[in-house]
Amino acid sequence: MREHREHSLRHTLFNKRVAALAVVYFGIVFGLYSLAFFLPLIIDGLEEQFEIEFSLFQIGLVTAIPYGVAAVAMILNARHSDHTNERVLHVAVPVLIGAAAAACALYLTSVFLVVAAISVCAAGVFAALRAVWQLPTAFLGGAGAAAGIALINSFGNLSGFAGPYVQGWMEDLTGSFRAGLWIVAGFMVLAAVIVMVIGHGAPREQVEVDVEEPEDAYAIPAH
Repeated sequence: MREHREHSLRHTLFNKRVAALAVVYFGIVFGLYSLAFFLPLIIDGLEEQFEIEFSLFQIGLVTAIPYGVAAVAMILNARHSDHTNERVLHVAVPVLIGAAAAACALYLTSVFLVVAAISVCAAGVFAALRAVWQLPTAFLGGAGAAAGIALINSFGNLSGFAGPYVQGWMEDLTGSFRAGLWIVAGFMVLAAVIVMVIGHGAPREQVEVDVEEPEDAYAIPAH
């Protein structure tokens, strides 16, 4: 029984859909952490680029706007996904929109347009983040779905280290946030493409992971 359980766990670990969804989640969370860590620095860069100075209140307001827009987008996307019972496009489309906004954000010539682009990026990330957790149970079945979710979450959260590190390294290398945002956009596009590929006509797959129970689990204790 133990050997069978270990085999099943290995099967889940190397399952192609679990691996694909792990990369998808990594790409989405990559954008999330980059946004969270570098939004204040991006705002500081706006002051230098456009030769303006924000008050503390204005900095707080500009920082809050993307998250306010993202909250509304997340709720609307989740409701529409539940109403239509469709998951793939409700992940891929927001991610692609967010990636496009991230790529062009720092090329815009107006503070208002830059903030709008960052808000669209945040909306795409958070909308997809809510919908993406519907995919493991849509593509996987059995006890393996739980193990798959754990693996997806563990790998995806590695972007909490990789995202800020890579973006900071690119900013030091080039002297601009643009290169870092292009990397963020690239990972988000990759996530969207993988979702579309694995979601196109994919049947539900049973990935079982047996859990060994003690032999005396149901034994009646002797008196």
